[in-house]
Amino acid sequence: MFVLRAGVLFWPNSPIAMIPGPIYRLPEFVIGMALAWAIRCGWRPRIHPVIGVGSLIAVVLIVVATIGRPPLHLLPSFNNELFTFAVGLALVSLTVATLNGKKSFFVMKWQVKLGEWSFAFYLVHATVIYALLRVVGPQPPSWRNLGWALVVLAIDVALSWALHSFVERPAEKKLRRWKDARDQRKREAAAAS
Repeated sequence: MFVLRAGVLFWPNSPIAMIPGPIYRLPEFVIGMALAWAIRCGWRPRIHPVIGVGSLIAVVLIVVATIGRPPLHLLPSFNNELFTFAVGLALVSLTVATLNGKKSFFVMKWQVKLGEWSFAFYLVHATVIYALLRVVGPQPPSWRNLGWALVVLAIDVALSWALHSFVERPAEKKLRRWKDARDQRKREAAAAS
């Protein structure tokens, strides 16, 4: 992080300067962790998945429909907050339904695998977007941009897999072994007392 900030200070027009700092995403991360912790502790709100996913679809449609519309020009100021809320609602509703044993379209092996890679995806996706913007430049609004979106998605998924497989999983295994050994020593010390 220090290297990135130093690069911005000494080279303000660099590609690094275009990448937003991860600290700006902290509220979304904290909300996600709080929701996960609440569910882990037993919180089970009664929200049907149709309402959760429907809220997400509604927010996306509202955002798209209000782009550049004068009476609703203030709404885009809250797009990120609305989207964060809707994603949280969708995730909570789907998670609770899954925990209650209800089958869902969202519980397939490949989706579970993508879920395992999601933290790595979170770490790489903005960098890939900004790097591609730097290479090809901003594109005018067009349906042709769907092709660019697919390219970004493919790169993001490949990098997420690599980061998860070669960094996150090995680090997690090492940390678990360390914690298990420490817990074992504590148990042995308690038993010896």
